[in-house]
Amino acid sequence: IELQSYENEFLPNALRQFFAKLDAPEDRNEYLSILIENFSKRFHQCNQNLGLSIGWFQKILFIFVFR
Repeated sequence: IELQSYENEFLPNALRQFFAKLDAPEDRNEYLSILIENFSKRFHQCNQNLGLSIGWFQKILFIFVFR
């Protein structure tokens, strides 16, 4: 994850790129939660200029994935 650059990427597109490079889990379990947490940290690192907290990214991603 740390090798990926999501700078200036639209969040849904970056998430698609992320899951295109690995096998997404079939079940919504702890492994998926860990993937989302790690992706959101990396996305935040690449886009700190947006002025949004990492917690905001995590909440939005959990809505995308779990709804």
